[in-house]
Amino acid sequence: MQQTHQPQNKSQHIQKLLYSREQAADTLGISLRKFDYLISRGEIAVTRIDRRVLLSHGELLRFIDSKTVREEVPVSAT
Repeated sequence: MQQTHQPQNKSQHIQKLLYSREQAADTLGISLRKFDYLISRGEIAVTRIDRRVLLSHGELLRFIDSKTVREEVPVSAT
């Protein structure tokens, strides 16, 4: 029996590695102005390729992790 090879859409399997500032801000759900402020404060590291300012997927995850806090939710007495 001969197997038929069906091409798959490669974009479904490839993780995007670098984002533009606009894409990264949109991914985080914040304004570009706020995003640029975080870059200027050194809270988010950028990757420069020629004149382009790009953000790595790993850096966005690191930033999210750095802002994630566990808060204890008070248990209400009933």
